[in-house]
Amino acid sequence: MNDAILLVREEDQAGTGFLEKLTASLGFAVHRVSTTGEARAALQRRGEQARLLLVADGVADDLRAPLETARKAGAACIRVTHGAAAGDAAGFDAICTDADLEMALLELLARNGYLAISVREASGIAAAIGQQTLGDKSFAEELIRALVASTESDLAALRAAGDDVGTIRAVAHRLKSSAHFIDCRSYRALAQRLETAARGEDRRIVTALLRIFIPATENLYALLKGNLPA
Repeated sequence: MNDAILLVREEDQAGTGFLEKLTASLGFAVHRVSTTGEARAALQRRGEQARLLLVADGVADDLRAPLETARKAGAACIRVTHGAAAGDAAGFDAICTDADLEMALLELLARNGYLAISVREASGIAAAIGQQTLGDKSFAEELIRALVASTESDLAALRAAGDDVGTIRAVAHRLKSSAHFIDCRSYRALAQRLETAARGEDRRIVTALLRIFIPATENLYALLKGNLPA
């Protein structure tokens, strides 16, 4: 999965569980750290792979240098406040309140061209299909061709769906199942979030989710085609 690093003070741990839950629902493996030492170690260990950095109120300002290094490697960095979304924005891509976090995250991820499938997941598609088909090459070829065809069809349906949340929910459900076959957990979690939002007819969130889900599905389609036998 894609990594997200959540920086939160130890005394605020109990009140920020929702940040971790929300971030995980968008397809991230969340790594929570609370001290400057832990944060520096996490950024050194995962900084180049991290796609998202969330910084809660009160986190030490001396983390800005390593945060900037992670941002240069492609991570989106957002500061989450409990009050008004104001303050020094230097070193952050966005500042938002916890109440507005999901929309702010989705807008930021769309702006950064976020693709939900991690590099590790993309490189493991062939192996995942091999496991699903128990090493049967003929069956594996049949499965990958079926996944390519279904993903192409689902992508076309998403593009044409407009604000039809019923269609979007059904397509997200099918794509979630496809992602399970190839062990793309980040994409699967994102598909689940879209399915849930569409079922609840939350059109504002659905629209924002589609801005990252459609490019992710285009990427999924390209990856699947790339695994077709010559």
